[in-house]
Amino acid sequence: MEFTQRAHWSPKVPRNGSRTEAFIRGLVSLLFRFFLELAPCEETVAIITGIFVTLLFVMLLLGTVFSFIFMIKRLDDLGASGWFSVLSLVFIVNMFMLLFLLLWRGNKGSNKFGPPPRPWNE
Repeated sequence: MEFTQRAHWSPKVPRNGSRTEAFIRGLVSLLFRFFLELAPCEETVAIITGIFVTLLFVMLLLGTVFSFIFMIKRLDDLGASGWFSVLSLVFIVNMFMLLFLLLWRGNKGSNKFGPPPRPWNE
C-alpha cells in the first residue's frame, strides 16, 4: 500500500487539535523535578533553575509566535485580515478578541484565503 496523501499548507486552521504543547510542558516539568531531586548542593540547584527559566522563556517566546500564527489562520478562516491579530496586544480588547476567535463560526465554503480545510479524519 502506497501513501499518496501529501502534506499541504493551508491559511485556514485545521479542525483537529494539537496536544504537542501540553506534552512538551509536561516533559520539561518532569525533567526539572527529576534534576532538582538529584542536585547535591545549592550551586547545582541554581544552575538547574537558570537552565529551566531559560527553557521556559524560550517556550514562552515560541508559544507567542505560534499563537500569532494560529490567530492569523483563524482570522483567515473567518474571512478577516490577519492584521486584526495586532488587536490582541491591546488590554481588554484581547479578551473580546479571544472570545470572538473561539466562538464565532468560520466560513462554510471558500473565501478569499482559499477553500475550507479538509477534515482531519480523511
